[in-house]
Amino acid sequence: MKAAVRARVLAAALPVRGSKSGASRPLVTSRSSRPSPNSLPSLVQPVYSGRNRLKRPSPACLPRSRSGSCPAKKSARLGNKRINKIPEKEETVAITVAEIEKGSSVCEGLAVGRPTQRAYQGFFEEFRVWRRATLPNPLAKEVRQEEILGFIDHFFLENRSFPDIEKGVAAIFASLPRLRRLDMPRVKRALKGYKKKRPPVSRYPLPEEVVAGVAAVLHLNHHPRNARSVLCQFYGYLRPGECRKLKVKDLVIPAGGMSKSMNNYAVIIAPFEDLQPSKTQTFDDTVIFDYPVWLGKEFQKLATGRNPQELLFDIKVAESIELFREALRVLGLDGELYQLRHGGASTDWLEKRRTPGEIKARGRWQCDSSLRRYAKAGQVQKTLNKMKSLERGFCSTAFSNLEKILNNKMNLAMPRPGMKQGRGNS
Repeated sequence: MKAAVRARVLAAALPVRGSKSGASRPLVTSRSSRPSPNSLPSLVQPVYSGRNRLKRPSPACLPRSRSGSCPAKKSARLGNKRINKIPEKEETVAITVAEIEKGSSVCEGLAVGRPTQRAYQGFFEEFRVWRRATLPNPLAKEVRQEEILGFIDHFFLENRSFPDIEKGVAAIFASLPRLRRLDMPRVKRALKGYKKKRPPVSRYPLPEEVVAGVAAVLHLNHHPRNARSVLCQFYGYLRPGECRKLKVKDLVIPAGGMSKSMNNYAVIIAPFEDLQPSKTQTFDDTVIFDYPVWLGKEFQKLATGRNPQELLFDIKVAESIELFREALRVLGLDGELYQLRHGGASTDWLEKRRTPGEIKARGRWQCDSSLRRYAKAGQVQKTLNKMKSLERGFCSTAFSNLEKILNNKMNLAMPRPGMKQGRGNS
C-alpha cells in the first residue's frame, strides 16, 4: 500500500510520458534508474535514501526567489509529511556604544518602574531649573560634585523630607550615567548629615481593634470590597499596591490533607507568569491566612464566578485611599494605608502569635533592621490610649463580631456621621 502511494507521488512529480519535455521516463524502481533531482519540476523536490524512501528535504533543497527568500506558499505536501515554511528572522534595532554613553541602555531603563521614572524626570527637571538660576555658567555640560552639594542644601533649607532629596540625587545619577563612575564622598556625607537632622517620618502601626472598626465602618457604609482589602493588608502584611494588584487566580483555596498549612487560604504575590516582580524584585511570594480562620472564605466570596484575570478587590487607588481616611475620621483618627502592614506585624509581635523569624518571612523583609522599624508594639498601645471611649467601644464590638458584620448578620451604629455611602461593590 505504501509503495503504491509513493508511486503516485512520484508520478505526479515526473514528466508525463509523451509530453513536450522529452522522452518518457520510467518510474523509479532501482537506484540506477533514479532521475536527477534537478529534473523534477515540483515545488519541493524529494530526496532519496535507501530503498527509494522519501525524506524531508533540507532547507538547501527548497527553491528560492531572486531575493533569496522562501517562496510565498507556506507549505507543500510530500507523501504523508507536511513541510512548513522556514520563518523569517525578526529585525532588531542595534544600539551603539555612543548612544549608551549619552544615556542609559535598554536593560538599565527596565530596572526602574514607570512611576519611579516619572518621579526621576520631575526631580531632574527641578535640578536643571535650580542650576540655571544659581550657577554663573549653567550651560556647562559637566555636572560637578559641588553642584550636587548645593542642590542638597537647597532641599534642606526648604524643609524638604529626606526621601525627597534621596530621590533627587538618584534622579541626577540616573539621568547622567557618567557620574556613576565618579567617587563623590562629599555627596554621601551630605546625605548622611541630612538624614541625621531630618530623619524619615515613621508610620505608626494601627491596632487590631482599630482595623476591625475601619472594616466595619466601610462594610456598613456599603464598601464591602474595601473592607476586605483592609483586612487583607493587615493580616497578610501586604503593601497597598500588592493588594490592589491581586487577581482572582492569585487566591489559592485550601488543598486539604494531613498538613495543617494545606487547609488554609493563601495568596500568591507577583506570580511569575505575569512577569511583574514585587517591590523587592521577587516572584511567587506566598502569604498564608491562618488567622482569623474565617477570613479566607470572605476572599473566596469575592472570587466566586469571576474571570481569573480580573482584579480580586477591583478598587481604584484614589478612592481606596480616600475611603480609608474617611473611615479613620469616623473613629476620630487619621492615617494612611501603609500603616496596616505595620500594624499586622506589630500586633503579631505583641500577641506572640508568631516568632520574629516568622514575622520577618511573612513581611518579606530582607534584614532585621527593617523588621525593627516596622514592628513597634508600644505604639499600638499608645494609639489605643488616645481614643475616646465611644470610638474605642465601637472598635471593640466590631472586633468581637466582625465575621457577623461582614455577613450582614449584625448592625452597629456609627460613632459619628460623615462617611460617604457606597453602592455595595460586592
